[in-house]
Amino acid sequence: MVGSAGVEGSNPRDYQIQKMFKQISDNAVTVHVVMQQNPNRSTDIASGTNQIEVGIRLTQGTGGRYEAINTETRLPTLLPEFGKQIAQSHARMSHQYRITCQPTGPGSPKQITANTNRGGLSAALTLDGRIP
Repeated sequence: MVGSAGVEGSNPRDYQIQKMFKQISDNAVTVHVVMQQNPNRSTDIASGTNQIEVGIRLTQGTGGRYEAINTETRLPTLLPEFGKQIAQSHARMSHQYRITCQPTGPGSPKQITANTNRGGLSAALTLDGRIP
């Protein structure tokens, strides 16, 4: 997502933000954000803080990447970096197997491990299938 931290007039409700976070979590989406901020903004220092906070929380909660830039001239070099990172994540996640674990007793298992003996394969355990 590419966004701007400037004054733009919208005022999202808390329930809308919560719904968005739930949808992203439920669908195991990884969010990457580029936020353009004006370093010379002096009229209202608080303007744009909601966009920044949501962007940071989305990337932290999903294992994504957050970049704050001062000028849009950074986009031509930054977006290909994001594209490369997304392509690498896609390549790692495109051939996954889901393994589930059912504890034999009450509570959560203390340790879970998995490995493979097949050449050329590697194993990585995640809670939701996302590999950043």
